Formats: sequence, structure tokens, C-alpha cells
Amino acid sequence: MGRLVNDSTYSVLNPACYRSRFINAQWRFALWVLSCDGICSDQERSAMDPLSEDILRFWFGDTDVAVEHERRDVWFRSTSEFDTEIDRRYRDLQELAGGGAFDHFVEDPAECLALILMLDQFPRNLYRGSPRSFGTDAKAREITRVALERGHDRGMSTWHRVFLYIPMEHSENLADQDRACALYESVGNERSLEAARGHRDAIRRFGRFPHRNAVLGRVNTPEEDGYLKDPPLWGMTAAEVAEIEKLKASKG
Repeated sequence: MGRLVNDSTYSVLNPACYRSRFINAQWRFALWVLSCDGICSDQERSAMDPLSEDILRFWFGDTDVAVEHERRDVWFRSTSEFDTEIDRRYRDLQELAGGGAFDHFVEDPAECLALILMLDQFPRNLYRGSPRSFGTDAKAREITRVALERGHDRGMSTWHRVFLYIPMEHSENLADQDRACALYESVGNERSLEAARGHRDAIRRFGRFPHRNAVLGRVNTPEEDGYLKDPPLWGMTAAEVAEIEKLKASKG
């Protein structure tokens, strides 16, 4: 499978490489499990890792990755309350995930999806407006590649597949963008496919996402300045989108 992207050297296939480094993390994780106020039954704990189960329940409402779900607005237009809840529940665990403590989750489709959420989605809630919001994107993409190689997406519902694939959409590499579009075409969700194509168009045009420039300390080109005067909805903050929707409602 190869090595996963990270500052340290380790392999998913050799947990001993990172086990000693994260011995304290394991103790902290054990304490977290003990603190789960009845979230998981003994039978459920034997079937699925309790952290991955908790993440899936938090994000989707249950742990069955084959069950179809309605779209949740908070996934894409988060609230301060939602961000705070992620911070309270998962900040420390997200940092451990970035260091490789939960790489063994790649062995199971549902647990692998939970790991991708920790690496790709949670940083965007935890570190909004900071370069750290993209800090584990590369690792998330590598986990997604492993998941695809192993066929973890087979049998998953629409929205579970969307979040399994989304690290590719967040990449500033055109090949990743092409793959993201191909993956979303197979999902059959027009809204997600439209967003994926919009991301790819931005990378084709600029080689990067202009809406990340300010956060990452990059200087806009004149063309990017023009683009950012009327950015696509997926490149806007929640407040900006709310203002546009309010304006549309007043005109309607």
C-alpha cells in the first residue's frame, strides 16, 4: 500500500511503528471510552471501535454506512454551536489522528470513513480561518486512496460516499480533481457533482483555490481578485452565504 503522508514515518500495515509513540494517546483514548455515557453497548463495542462509532453517530445519526440520509445543512454551512461541539468532543482526538494513532481504522470501511471525517472535516470546524484547517488534508487524501483501493466505498450510501471522496475535492492537484469528478459522477448526486466540477474549474484556472489565499498568506493575482468578488457558494463563508440567501428571499 505504501506509506501514508505524515511528518513521522510509519505504516498502517505495521502498527508497532507508531504504538510506542502513542502510548499516552492510548491511555487518553481509553479514558475517553470510559467516559462515553452509555453511547455504546458492550455488543456494539465488540463490533466497532467506540471512537469511530461515536463519530459516525455524531455526523450521520447512526453507524450503518449503507443507510441513505438526508443532507444536513450543518455539514456545509456550520454553526458556531456545531463547531464548539466538535471542539469539545474531538479536538485532542483529531490531533492524535493526524499523528497516526488511529491509522488501523483503514481496515474497516465504516471506521475508515470516521478517520477521514477526523482528518478532512473536523479541522475545518476546529481551526476555521487558520492554515491548520488544511493541516491533515494530505493524510486524508492518502486514506481515501487506500479506501478506494480496498473497495470500501462499495455498498455505501450516497452521503457516506460523498464524505469518503471529499478529500480529493479539497486537493489543489488537478489529477485529484479529475478523480473527484469521476467519483462524484458515479454517486449520482447532482449537487455534489456540481460542487466538484466547480472545485476542478478553479484548479484548472488558477492552480490553487483563491479563497484559501488569505488564510495561507498567499498573494492574490489580479485575476484571482476578480474571481473573489463573485465567488461560488462553496468558496464562501457561512455568513456570506446567509447574506446572499437573505437577499434572494427579499427579492422573491
